[in-house]
Amino acid sequence: MVLRVFEEKSFAEIGEILNKSTETVKKRFGRTRIKLQQFMTEEGGRVRWSESDLLSKMKK
Repeated sequence: MVLRVFEEKSFAEIGEILNKSTETVKKRFGRTRIKLQQFMTEEGGRVRWSESDLLSKMKK
C-alpha cells in the first residue's frame, strides 16, 4: 500500500521490488483496500473510495 500510495509506484514496479507478479500485487492491493474500507466504515455505513480518492485522502 505504501509503495502504491505514497511512492506512486506502478503495480509492475512494486512487483519487481517485491519479486512478485503484477497480478499478485494487484490482488494484495485490492484485499488491503477492502480491509481499509472496512476499518473506515462508520456506524454501519460504507465508505466507497476509488484508488484516486484514497491516494488524495492519504496524502493530506
